Amino acid sequence: MKRLSSMTKMFLKVFLSFFLPNHIKRMIFLVIIHTRLSNAHLIRNSTLDRLNAKLGVAHFPDVLKFVDSFGSKIPLDEAKLKAFISQNQDTWDVCVPDDELKDRVTPLIESSPVWLRYPKQRMVDDLSRLISPCKAEQKIV
Repeated sequence: MKRLSSMTKMFLKVFLSFFLPNHIKRMIFLVIIHTRLSNAHLIRNSTLDRLNAKLGVAHFPDVLKFVDSFGSKIPLDEAKLKAFISQNQDTWDVCVPDDELKDRVTPLIESSPVWLRYPKQRMVDDLSRLISPCKAEQKIV
């Protein structure tokens, strides 16, 4: 298959930024981050079903498996992701105040492609519930 030209890539990014609904961006982003953090052993004993139960990501849980099947093809800023993982490896199970938690999840948001971002406060809330043991039992819909 021929590589996409830079102009085509730019068009796709702009198109996806404007026309991909936020709930789809949210689902893709959370599945990708969940998978990467699970693979790094920061999120333990978690499955896509638990992710869905905790954050209400999809109406049909099988959709998350589909997203997971192509999620590794979506590029993240690996340097920012690795920095986040190394900075939080030892303090993962520690409860932190909301302000500090917001600062803690910002590198995860910044690691995502711009076209995959949805409203920042919602991303912060989602990631806070995903990574914080203090917010683990809270469910958002």
